[in-house]
Amino acid sequence: MFNVIHRGAVSTTMDAAREPDVHLGVFDSLLAESQTNGRGQYRRNWGSPAGNLYASLRLPMEPPFVGTEAAVACGAAVCAELEGYGYPAVMKWPNDVALMFGGTPRKVCGILLEERAGVLLAGVGLNLVSHPGAEAMRESTALMACSLSECVVPGRAVPSVDELWGLLVKSIFSVYSQKTTQSGSWLELANRYLLWRGNPVRLEDGSLTATGILEGVGTQGQIILREAGGVKEYLGGSIRFAGERDSF
Repeated sequence: MFNVIHRGAVSTTMDAAREPDVHLGVFDSLLAESQTNGRGQYRRNWGSPAGNLYASLRLPMEPPFVGTEAAVACGAAVCAELEGYGYPAVMKWPNDVALMFGGTPRKVCGILLEERAGVLLAGVGLNLVSHPGAEAMRESTALMACSLSECVVPGRAVPSVDELWGLLVKSIFSVYSQKTTQSGSWLELANRYLLWRGNPVRLEDGSLTATGILEGVGTQGQIILREAGGVKEYLGGSIRFAGERDSF
């Protein structure tokens, strides 16, 4: 349905997708075997060995991909597709996807959005067969990592990179076209899959720290926290589970 350009080892798929000889139409993508300089949120370096999924997808500069809701919408679409395949997926706001292991979420996918010269790309890194160990994660990380191969779906093998990427692109396109088979818009999906919804979380964004009950996601992709002083909304930062609900 959409064009996919295949590459071997690249610095990052985001950089490779912007090379002069690469011309991506909307919902076309570049898929690489590995990355030598993968980056995550806040441009942190991220290991990218062969066997996992590394891709950059061109998104339309149209709702829900025109503002702060873009990463959340993409995350919701990835969760919907993984759940449809049989994986217990949840979305860690704003741009990570995790799988539930016995009640414990572990990061399986990260999404990074970059807009340059009117071209919006979503970089997607998803662990199929391997993941960084605890020693590779930053000390303050909220979630440890995992891979799809660790979460056995009865009667189904781990999908191939090409198969899974095709499914994810279709899911993201469905969210864009508002014709999701999961009955809902990106916002409904985001709230459905939102990790820690209804539980206490701590938000950190530079020098800002806030703690409250995670009520949900708003129309701009912001999270809504019920704090001691009332309900507040936040567009940026990172959240982590903050303990028992009765402490608030």
